[in-house]
Amino acid sequence: MGARCPAAGDRPAGPGHGGPAAVARRYDCQVAVQGNPSMTVADDPKPRALVDVAGLREAIAQFARERDWEPFHSPKNLAMALTGEVGELVELFQWLTEDASREVARDPVTARRVRDEMADVLIYLVRLAAVLEVDLDDAVRNKLAANARRYPIEKARGNANKATGP
Repeated sequence: MGARCPAAGDRPAGPGHGGPAAVARRYDCQVAVQGNPSMTVADDPKPRALVDVAGLREAIAQFARERDWEPFHSPKNLAMALTGEVGELVELFQWLTEDASREVARDPVTARRVRDEMADVLIYLVRLAAVLEVDLDDAVRNKLAANARRYPIEKARGNANKATGP
């Protein structure tokens, strides 16, 4: 099996932390490699990206450049816009029962609105990450590793309680 799950202090900070192979070595935590459940991501000699938004990132940047919107894309403005879009997504589920919320995608009109709002959320998130030079693949790998340490399978399975402490 792979190496231990790294502690937060084991990871370098900032963009460009050694590429996907270094990230994969840092990320183990019971995540099996596709096609080989006995191998973890850390054992995979050719790790695949968990999050690959390079094409989307460039398309969004081009869209903003063509409209001369780059001066408005500060982290503060993008975070506020992202929050607004998340609010619009949440509004589609507000006051629904648990069961009704699971059926939203079956109604073509509601399903379209949910997809549109999810796309808006993703667009703003990817743009914010680009402006802040955050590697989303690295961020997701590190967060999954932290969550795996915080919620070990033997303690978390079937339990929706939030962990206490760091």
